[in-house]
Amino acid sequence: MIGATQATDSSYFEMLLYGGGIAFAVGGVGLIAMLIFGEKPEQQPVAIDHSVTSHNQSGGITAQNVNVGKIQRRMSPRIANEMLQSLPKDRAIRVEALLGDAEAIRYATEIRDFLKANGYILASDHIAQVVRRDSPEGIQFFAADCKLLVGANDL
Repeated sequence: MIGATQATDSSYFEMLLYGGGIAFAVGGVGLIAMLIFGEKPEQQPVAIDHSVTSHNQSGGITAQNVNVGKIQRRMSPRIANEMLQSLPKDRAIRVEALLGDAEAIRYATEIRDFLKANGYILASDHIAQVVRRDSPEGIQFFAADCKLLVGANDL
């Protein structure tokens, strides 16, 4: 009986050892697989938007100087020719701009300087800032009052 018990204990021990080895091997392979292929915490890259959109800019790098908002108006040869042909030189012209519109005031100043340089009579050396019920855009000339109104930027 002693021999039978030893054989049973021995086979039980071998079975435990064999089963444990298999479990250890499977567990080890599983652990390695999990480390290699398993789920890792997602690391989302930080998205920083450095995109720049430029309008009416040509050539060069526009990211250094970016025009934001509407384009500043400037006297063009076409507008200068139209003014030279249509505005009266024998009457005092009052140059006006919308109150509080810095771009319109700057443009009206450029127009006033152009008119003065070309021999027009000006009602004032200053730009008259006016309040209107409507929202005029562009440049308007009122012949009856001899007023040139620089309205909001329509570009």
